[in-house]
Amino acid sequence: MKLAHLIFQEKTFFLDVFCNQTKLVLLIVSLCCLSIDLGGQVKIDIEGPGDQILRIKSTDTERSIIDLFRVPGPGVRTNWRILNDLTGDLQILYNTNDEYVTPGNILMRMSEFGNVGIGAFPLAKLHLGNGNAATLTEHGHFMIGTTTGRNLIFDTDEIFARNNGAPGNLILQEDGGNVGIGITVPSQPLEVNGDVTIGGGADNHDGDTEYMVIHGEKDSWALGVENQGGFLPTDFFIGKSTTPDQIFHLESDGDLGIGTQPWARLHIEGPNDVSLTTHGELLIGDQDGLNIAMDRNEIMARNAESGSGLFIQHEGGDVMLCGEEKGQVGIGILDPANLPDSTYLLAVDGKVLCEEVLVEISTSWPDYVFEKTYPLLSLTDLEQQIKQTGHLPNIPSSEEIENTGISLGDMQVRMMEKIEELTLYVIQLHHRNLQLERKIKTLQEQRDTHE
Repeated sequence: MKLAHLIFQEKTFFLDVFCNQTKLVLLIVSLCCLSIDLGGQVKIDIEGPGDQILRIKSTDTERSIIDLFRVPGPGVRTNWRILNDLTGDLQILYNTNDEYVTPGNILMRMSEFGNVGIGAFPLAKLHLGNGNAATLTEHGHFMIGTTTGRNLIFDTDEIFARNNGAPGNLILQEDGGNVGIGITVPSQPLEVNGDVTIGGGADNHDGDTEYMVIHGEKDSWALGVENQGGFLPTDFFIGKSTTPDQIFHLESDGDLGIGTQPWARLHIEGPNDVSLTTHGELLIGDQDGLNIAMDRNEIMARNAESGSGLFIQHEGGDVMLCGEEKGQVGIGILDPANLPDSTYLLAVDGKVLCEEVLVEISTSWPDYVFEKTYPLLSLTDLEQQIKQTGHLPNIPSSEEIENTGISLGDMQVRMMEKIEELTLYVIQLHHRNLQLERKIKTLQEQRDTHE
């Protein structure tokens, strides 16, 4: 039946009444105060006593229900139900038929304590139940934003920022304030009370490197690890890029490289040569005071920008250089190419001052000169050779000395040979003198006798 319009308390309203089997539906267009007893009580107040706009009271002691139906077409039906249940909670349910007994049909529940649950019995002010995982294609349990733009989604253990189906940036406290993890009152933009793990480990690592970037006013620094792949160990690095640029490189076996990937316990590589004003690759001490600077082939002791004494084993201990007689030591020589042949372990271009020099002789000492078989030249022959060569036999010429220098040990042997030869010549002369003295004495005696 249909009632076109009614006048109630001097107000006009239109009332459509439809009867569909056991359901009674009222469509009210304009209404003042209306009370209809339908086995419960419906009261609508627009003007008049009380503050109720719509009040439904059921005679069912376990629940009060409002059902909302829509029949978009033959055989199609969508049903919503608002339910005040036995516990005093308000529920919103959905189904395509009149069966609402399945707990999964409860889409929202509001408790008498003010808690709201969506897909869950609320244990907090807002409690979200089961949902999808937060991924690029699944929208998690809770989403803020639009799927075609920037959005933030949540599931039970993840917060995921996205931008139109791609990963987005997750921003915390952009306009100020601190973030605390494990602490209630953080004093820094990020403060963590506890351990921090960065990286995915063996099963979920992120490519060749995993790192944390710290941005400064002019430069950015990366702190991370370099994954070698396979069974190779992971290295730690600090650099000015997100790839290991070898500013600081620590390998898992403890080798440390500064400026390079290390090949020793400490490996330093830099571009600077050491001088009085440049500091090389390693500096020990105060650059404005005493210090030692080193580069790839030089050690320099300095005092500010002046040269200083370099002490080695100052208070004791031995200094072993070229212990296996391989290599050479040069003093006053700028280029190793200027060193003599490798038979010389020490070369000095300059003067040497010392109290004593001990030279070990590896050849025979010239005592052989005193042997009877030694071919001692006669003084006549010796004189002849000197006239021909301009120097003693077995003694280098002045030209040779100028070109090759003097071998101290060899020259000492040669000089001793000449000294011993000279000694033999003196002895010969002594014997001749004795003979002459005897002859002179005999002649004097003969002369005296004839007188």
